[in-house]
Amino acid sequence: MTPKTNRTIAVAAVAALVALHGCGGDDAPVVDASMTADLGHEIDIGIDDDFGIAPDDFGIDEDLGVEQDLGASPVDLGAHDLGTDAGPPVPEACPTEGAMRLGPCGNCGMQQDTCTSGVWAGTSACLGSRACAPASIETEPTAMCGERTRLCALDCEWGLWEQTAPDGECLEGATRVVSDTCGPGTTRIDACAASCSWTPGPCAGACGGTRRTTPADAEEICIPPGDFIRGGPPCPTGGTGNICPTPAVTVTLTRPYYFDRYAVTNRRYQECIDARVCWAIVDLFGDLSLEDPTRSNYPVQSLTVAQARAFCEWDGDRRMPTSAEWEKAARGPAPRDDYYVWGGYTFRCDLMASEAECGSTVTSDYLIAPHSVDAFPAVRSYYGVDGMMGIGGERVSDPYRASYHTDPSSRVDPPGSLSGTRQLRGHALNGELDGSSARVYAFKAVNSPPLLRCVRTAPPP
Repeated sequence: MTPKTNRTIAVAAVAALVALHGCGGDDAPVVDASMTADLGHEIDIGIDDDFGIAPDDFGIDEDLGVEQDLGASPVDLGAHDLGTDAGPPVPEACPTEGAMRLGPCGNCGMQQDTCTSGVWAGTSACLGSRACAPASIETEPTAMCGERTRLCALDCEWGLWEQTAPDGECLEGATRVVSDTCGPGTTRIDACAASCSWTPGPCAGACGGTRRTTPADAEEICIPPGDFIRGGPPCPTGGTGNICPTPAVTVTLTRPYYFDRYAVTNRRYQECIDARVCWAIVDLFGDLSLEDPTRSNYPVQSLTVAQARAFCEWDGDRRMPTSAEWEKAARGPAPRDDYYVWGGYTFRCDLMASEAECGSTVTSDYLIAPHSVDAFPAVRSYYGVDGMMGIGGERVSDPYRASYHTDPSSRVDPPGSLSGTRQLRGHALNGELDGSSARVYAFKAVNSPPLLRCVRTAPPP
């Protein structure tokens, strides 16, 4: 029996009682009792003498949870489970064999039901069933050992995933190279365990192959792979010939490399000339310095780009460094972001006299490099590279273009810009930019002739 039928029978019964009350006149008793209709409904009505009957004041229990005395089974709301733990569905009784209706099925779907043997039974495919049962919960692990959960809404669609247990540090099986805890020239390879946490490996040399150690002025330094901080704060001093550091960003070099400890000396370049690979220096002062036997340990100066490339190729199949390789060799690994090779952002006149920073009297323009390549051991870089400040500006393979350094693609193994202004890295004592992140234009108020170092990519250890 449907809810509508229940309400109709109840209203009819109440109407009859009201009529009876009216026939009895004023002396008729007030009906305030519970009656049991012959349909099996308990109806609680309250009618006073002045017939102040409110439209909904029949006391009818509208939860429809009443017994039906028609021989049919009571309606069980579990017959159409909404996804709760109500157990298996209970067949719902139907009044007429062969009758049909539209009934719910699946997850918010609909189907055709047919009355068969006294109960409703699905006789068509379930159409429109959705993703899940309302109030159901799904939980799954994340790739990094965390956990996330989602809840099925009343429309039978999943809600958004929510993190219910935090992720670990890393993805199982991943590795990372750490170079800031093992000391210069060494790295540590950590592995990510099944618990999604890093397991430190042993510290070991970062560069494979054989590092060149002799002769002394040709020694190489191993620069490990990993991150470094490129750029830094604004220039501490101005200067029309200088380019200030780019905004500080983390740059990754994925391969180790061997980097010259010292700038290429006159002695080394003369050997290349004697081998008939290199040729004479056109610049007058560079040539004078090269031919002076007392200056064999001074940096060769004023080489053209073609001469620099020819020398590096002859000297062990090497090349000019990129700007990123030069800067990492000068600054050390991240998170170090020091402006000067000795650390920090303050120029130390006790380590190096500088015309710009210390008011020292030095030659305003260096026509001939005044210092040997090992003149400033106190300003050695983190990795042990000498002369990256104070000796002079050094050539790198890539030109400078400001927009390239703000491009995200320049943050992993950057080869450098394909166009721009040829640059030198470093400074001389009369230079206006003293930081290890400084770069200067070549041939434009540099105050010193260009010098050179060479580099080669190292095999893995």
